[in-house]
Amino acid sequence: MCNQLSQLNIKFYRYPYSNIIAIKSSYVSSDVANLFGLVPDNHKNPKWQKIVIMEHVTIEKLTLLVDELEKSMAVVEVSYIIVPSTIVNFLSAIFASSLL
Repeated sequence: MCNQLSQLNIKFYRYPYSNIIAIKSSYVSSDVANLFGLVPDNHKNPKWQKIVIMEHVTIEKLTLLVDELEKSMAVVEVSYIIVPSTIVNFLSAIFASSLL
């Protein structure tokens, strides 16, 4: 699990003798955290989401979590594309007219 998080450049912490992996909250959407039952360090303003590795946590479930983290990172990367203001204005006009 730690190797896969490292490959995705996700910031995490794992104490060597613990069954908990803490991932920086900025890498985990609230939807993904809820879907996989991750435990926040603080319920009001989480800085870390914790994965607690126990007997009932399967490799398949961890693989699904990594897949979801990877998908959500791809969306974040795409959202940073620089777009000329003329295209932004055009798309804004189309979006605004679709709301009418």
